[in-house]
Amino acid sequence: MANKTEKPTQKKLQDASKKGQILKSRDLTISVIMLVGTLYLGYVFDVHHIMSILEYIFDHNAKPDIWDYFKAMGVGWLKTIIPFLLVCMFTTILVSWFQSKMQLATEAVKFKFDSLNPVNGLKRIFGLKTVKEFVKAILYIILFFFFALAIKVF
Repeated sequence: MANKTEKPTQKKLQDASKKGQILKSRDLTISVIMLVGTLYLGYVFDVHHIMSILEYIFDHNAKPDIWDYFKAMGVGWLKTIIPFLLVCMFTTILVSWFQSKMQLATEAVKFKFDSLNPVNGLKRIFGLKTVKEFVKAILYIILFFFFALAIKVF
């Protein structure tokens, strides 16, 4: 009796897409992000900027001022990391947008106070789904390093 014999109507499909209930693959999104991120690190990433900061620090070490070094390294890392994070963020948005057939789910973005319940949060943290996602994340990291070695990032 639980089997549904009729296909959903167009209105039900539109209502579901407004709620954000669409067929979307998280694995596809993660794979594309990893591919784009690896290509960015392999071909665009600017290590020379960080190296020039380190050379400056080692060349001018007569009277070190630790806060100047922290400031120089912080600014250097931000100039290097922020473009990478922006590329990954833009890729995530683009892949998710294409998977949702270029529709914005307004109801899915709304804030829900039920999500602040700590008991439900603990159930999500220690659930079987979380363990499965953790194992997949470890496998993604291993795959990322194989891609990085293939294009000789390291």
